[in-house]
Amino acid sequence: GHSLRVYRKEQLHKSGEYTMTNGEPAPMPWAVFFQDGGIAFHSGDPNRSSAGCIHVPPDEAKAYFDYLQIGDQVQVVSAKQVQADRAAG
Repeated sequence: GHSLRVYRKEQLHKSGEYTMTNGEPAPMPWAVFFQDGGIAFHSGDPNRSSAGCIHVPPDEAKAYFDYLQIGDQVQVVSAKQVQADRAAG
């Protein structure tokens, strides 16, 4: 895993890189940015792949947004790795 710090939060962020099928910027609600290059976790379908961000269900995204403050440490880990470690443990 990688330990990073929250450096920006935007409740109604719109992507500067990705658009929806109608050409509008893709919404990234409850965005909590933690890595240079605009990488964040935000509300979105966890089963849909992302080009770098982490999608979380809307209620969880809002909870993270409300709880975390600028400067707070977050850790990004691979769910597959965590499951493998648990199975081996």
